Amino acid sequence: MIMSNSSISSVGRTAIINKRERNFAYTGYLIRLKHSKNLLAPKYLNL
Repeated sequence: MIMSNSSISSVGRTAIINKRERNFAYTGYLIRLKHSKNLLAPKYLNL
């Protein structure tokens, strides 16, 4: 999730990265969200 940007329309945008995709780097303005299936049902996580 983008937490800051020079364009307000980009703040809050998300992307889904699958486990099979590799070699990604996170920059300082991104937030990685990782949930536990035991604590949160996937139907309640809306990206």
